[in-house]
Amino acid sequence: VKEILSYYPSNYKQFAVIPLLDLAQQQHGGWLPVSAMNVAGAPFYPLETGRKDSAAAFREIAEQQLPAPHTTLSVILAKFFAKGFNERDTVSLWFLFHFKGSS
Repeated sequence: VKEILSYYPSNYKQFAVIPLLDLAQQQHGGWLPVSAMNVAGAPFYPLETGRKDSAAAFREIAEQQLPAPHTTLSVILAKFFAKGFNERDTVSLWFLFHFKGSS
């Protein structure tokens, strides 16, 4: 962590969040615990999971509202902005979604 932070001037330390999250993911076998996200300064958004015994997955709604991996940045930003997220939120969430499980 100290090595990663050393690459950033004192007034730009917040930009180390993505490399720090990547490091934490590598150290945890490809997944990110909430505690690592908190330490790295990533934004936290509680998500309601709904009923865990639901018989329906609502695939159509997910496909309409979640950007596909090949979606352009302007479309990704527009979809996240429509839900109240700013650019930093969007980059953090998209990184976690898109690179989850990779190492």
